[in-house]
Amino acid sequence: MAVVSVIFNRLRLWLYRLLSTESDWAPERVRIFRFSLPFVLKCTCREHSTEADALRFLNSRFQGQNCLPIPYMYDSFYLDGHTYELISKLPGSTLLEAVQQKKVPSTPEYHHQIRSEITAVMRRIWSVAQPPHLTGKVMVSASGHGLLTDRDQYSDALWGPLPSRIAYYRLMTGFVSQDVLVQAMSPHFGDVIATLEADPMVFAHTDLTMPNVLVANDGHLSGIIDWENAGWLPMAEQWSCLRKRACYSRKAYSGGWAELDVGDATRRAYSLVTACHTAPMATKIGKGDMLLPKEEKSSQ
Repeated sequence: MAVVSVIFNRLRLWLYRLLSTESDWAPERVRIFRFSLPFVLKCTCREHSTEADALRFLNSRFQGQNCLPIPYMYDSFYLDGHTYELISKLPGSTLLEAVQQKKVPSTPEYHHQIRSEITAVMRRIWSVAQPPHLTGKVMVSASGHGLLTDRDQYSDALWGPLPSRIAYYRLMTGFVSQDVLVQAMSPHFGDVIATLEADPMVFAHTDLTMPNVLVANDGHLSGIIDWENAGWLPMAEQWSCLRKRACYSRKAYSGGWAELDVGDATRRAYSLVTACHTAPMATKIGKGDMLLPKEEKSSQ
């Protein structure tokens, strides 16, 4: 059966490549279909694609008239160290391209409008509860696998699922132990764990930057793409990802996310985690040696 599966996957890939051509922006990873066919073929250089998990999950939760402006997952398969995804091609151009080509105004008012439209879509997603078998787990994909950290985004090194928010922030901040992390946070809030646990768990998109936001000719939101590494994370982490300014995002866009109404629980958790970055470096693990006990790493 394994041999038959490999042969079938090779035939699929041959057909998809025959019908598509390399994209201008990522020729090695993204192919656009010819003949105006509304499909995109994406290639991920790892065995497991968290984007495929995310799209299947969201497509199943939001169907018909209730669907979201996100790609639809038609097919995915693994072959020769790569995962291939056949997804729908959404209309519009990226927000970054639209701003650069002056298709939309680069004003605070316009960026406020597009952030509001993105927020309306994301709030629908954030309202979805974790499935029972994943309840309470952190840094976990829709299929129950772990997620990537920023430094591992081009590797197969998935981290998680983790048992708690404190374990997640221990990993992300690089502290030696949970006790050291709590002590570093303690001067700022009395009950650290309770503050972190009060922060809602949401299905997060970790890269909502301008290249991953599509806008139509009228300037309104037409799609949100690149769901790689999407999964269940604390809302404070989602807010942090939104506020992070990438080199290719404009300040008028990324800076405004600080005004997002995320609720008191998330604001307190965000302030707490931000404060821990001022702790003495002696209590932290070097970035190149950031390790967790085996039981806290992905068991896949």
